[in-house]
Amino acid sequence: MAANELVPKCPNRAEVFTRAAEARPLEPVALLADLQALARPASRRDIGEHSAIIIGCYPNAKTEDAEIYGRAFAEYIAEANPALSDLEAARHRIIKTFVFRPSIAEVLMVLEAEKQLRLQRTDRIEYLVKHPKPDTAAISRFRQQPKHMQQPKSQIAHAKSRDDDEEINY
Repeated sequence: MAANELVPKCPNRAEVFTRAAEARPLEPVALLADLQALARPASRRDIGEHSAIIIGCYPNAKTEDAEIYGRAFAEYIAEANPALSDLEAARHRIIKTFVFRPSIAEVLMVLEAEKQLRLQRTDRIEYLVKHPKPDTAAISRFRQQPKHMQQPKSQIAHAKSRDDDEEINY
């Protein structure tokens, strides 16, 4: 079973960027830059802060081993070298979906799932940058025009010059 199947989806900043890129085809370049900026590796400080938030959100967990758990937690997370956006998304998902304090293995699975989602989103936005959607509103307006106005301007100009020549010949 893949890590993505074990963890329910929760929206995060990366997912919001992807949805925005699909909704507004003129802005995926800026959204891709934002997403790539969020993909920077998390610093030790970031890892410590997010670890403390996750651990602190489960006050009913045993406190005797909290220090050992906290150190091991931060150590294994740092070893995974997550991107900042993955760490942030994993933190949100864990807090929203886990009833009890997660094991380190569960956190690593959530981190991997978030990494895979980020990579998929990045690929999707890169595709939108390379293959922008056509402007459907402009196409609709074009189709509503009379047939003679749908011809390219070069054909219209050529037709007018032909008409002018015919008038001179009469």
